[in-house]
Amino acid sequence: MSDPQKTVFAFPSIHHSLEGEDIFTKAGIDFDFMQIPSSAGLSCGTGLAVAGEKGDEAKGLLLKNRVPLAGVYFVFPDGGWKKTRRFF
Repeated sequence: MSDPQKTVFAFPSIHHSLEGEDIFTKAGIDFDFMQIPSSAGLSCGTGLAVAGEKGDEAKGLLLKNRVPLAGVYFVFPDGGWKKTRRFF
């Protein structure tokens, strides 16, 4: 499998998603809101997507600022999704 095109962060609530948005904006990390497939099993189906090469930096900022994550996903160029380690 090739390198991920995007890293998508899922949050337990919209409030936490907005916290992530604020952190990414202040850090100058480009992001998009992205619909998370229902097959992921999350009740909050919107996440923040960053370019694949920015994934580690973005995750580090969220963890440093203690923003809860419901999941982290990689999206590949072929459209495939892969869930990574679950964070709380």
